[in-house]
Formats: sequence, structure tokens, C-alpha cells
Amino acid sequence: MSKLEVLFASTNLGKLQEVRELARQFSVTVLGLSDVTGVSATVPEVEENGQTYQANAFLKAEAYFAWSGMATIADDTGLEVRALAGSPGVLSARYAGANATGRENKQLLLKNMQEKKDRRALFVCELVFILEPSKVYVARGELMGEITREESGNGGFGYDSIFRLPDFDCTLAEAKERRLAVKTHRECALERLFLQKLS
Repeated sequence: MSKLEVLFASTNLGKLQEVRELARQFSVTVLGLSDVTGVSATVPEVEENGQTYQANAFLKAEAYFAWSGMATIADDTGLEVRALAGSPGVLSARYAGANATGRENKQLLLKNMQEKKDRRALFVCELVFILEPSKVYVARGELMGEITREESGNGGFGYDSIFRLPDFDCTLAEAKERRLAVKTHRECALERLFLQKLS
């Protein structure tokens, strides 16, 4: 694995940067779409219409593996809020609509949580790693927290600024700003994925 290069199947630059940094500890180089050369076909647009995180991650991994011919990792990540019966879940990136911005998603979630006393929430990350067609690995990571009543912190992306970590008494966005030793859902999933590959 010391010279393994993998493509991360996402246009989300925040995710790419996080995965790239986390993968270094496993001596894995993570490439983004702009790093891929010698491929003439158009970058695939993948409709994430799966009913689960893993299904969506498979759709992306398969499409980008076929496009690039490279070992490919794809993720699907969601926020599950207990008081909202697990929503937004697999629709986390599209919670406020198909073309919603991250800010619009957060604002809608905060609005829907205004009267809720139970603020418990769970970040989930499912990864699919296609090394070659006959070698496919999957892994899941989770992070427990609470939904805040307002945004706080500029680190991270997505829902990080409204996801409070009780053990650190700050949001995930603030924890990333301060570079606190928080093992995120994505880090847990990557660790399990690469340890599985190495075993």
C-alpha cells in the first residue's frame, strides 16, 4: 500500500481535502478529479438515487472507477437527527431541495428543530473502495453529537457548524478550526477501510 494512489469520487472539495489528509497516515495518496490525466471521456454525473448510504457510495465508486480505470474510493455521508425520525439521512445534501446550498440545508434543519428538546444526532459515513472489479471493500463510521440552536465555527463544511460535540463542548466546525483530536465519522470509516485492506 505504500505507493497506492486512489481517486476520490467526489466534486466536494471539502471532503477531498479531509480524505486526503486522513489517508496520509496509511501512506495512501488521494487524487481529486482535477488530478486525473489521460482520460478523454467526460467526468460522469452520478444520480444518487440509492435508498442507503452504501448504495449511493457504490453508484459513485463504480462510475468513477469505470471512467478513470483507477482504484476508487467513494463516500456517502448523512446526518441523522433523532427528533426528526432520522432525517435528513440520505437526503442530507439535498435536504432543502435538489440544488440547495449547504447554508440552505442548515437553515432548514435549524428551523425544523426550533421546538425540539431532544437534540441528539448522528453523523454517518459509508465508504466503498474499488481496488479492482473483484476486490471491493466497504466500511462505516459514526460520530455522535447534538444539533445546536445556531451556527458556530468556520472550519469544516456541510452541517459541521451546527453539530455539537458534547465531549469537547464545541461544534465540529470549531473542533476542526482548533485542530482538536476528534475522530470524525469519515476518519473512523477510512481507518476501518484501510485496516480491512491491510489485513
